[in-house]
Amino acid sequence: MEKPDNWKIYHKTKDELRIALENHLKSIDLVFIYDNTNNDGDYEAHMESLCVSEMHKILRTYEKK
Repeated sequence: MEKPDNWKIYHKTKDELRIALENHLKSIDLVFIYDNTNNDGDYEAHMESLCVSEMHKILRTYEKK
């Protein structure tokens, strides 16, 4: 059985997810320079950048309200 507070939690975490995705996309833009000549996290940043379009898709669902 659902508790009324569960909806509050749902909306709070949904908003937190939106904010986190927006901030994370901004930070990716700040640090992502793919250079495989060193091992300072560039490979991980490149792998994560492959998911950028998926993060944008999730954010577009917020705009469909």
